[in-house]
Amino acid sequence: MEEKEIILVDDDELQFMLVKNVIKKIDPLVKITFFSNPENALTHLKSNEIQKQPCLILLDLNMPEMTGWEFLDIYSNFSNKSKIVIISSSIDAGDMQKANKHPDVLEFCSKPVFFDKMNDILKYYTC
Repeated sequence: MEEKEIILVDDDELQFMLVKNVIKKIDPLVKITFFSNPENALTHLKSNEIQKQPCLILLDLNMPEMTGWEFLDIYSNFSNKSKIVIISSSIDAGDMQKANKHPDVLEFCSKPVFFDKMNDILKYYTC
């Protein structure tokens, strides 16, 4: 059986711990890779572009080094892409509309993401 990997791109380590704990309760075998810097996540994804990509990327929008939108602008040029779910504390209706129209984004979720919602995400969007 192939290992499933989920990448979380978020500058908040507490958010990472919360998401990791919820995901591990749902699927203890999934590998969760955390990047607090979106540029490092892009470098990692680019270096693995020919190889297997993660099943899912969970992406925050508001980060100091690079916004989630800037991440998506760069990532949209990759040839081998993963599914992306935005997990954000943004309550801006414009962000939600933009996410819903973005071709690489499957869904916009508000933080915090609780067990039932994460279970739905993993059920519908992982490989």
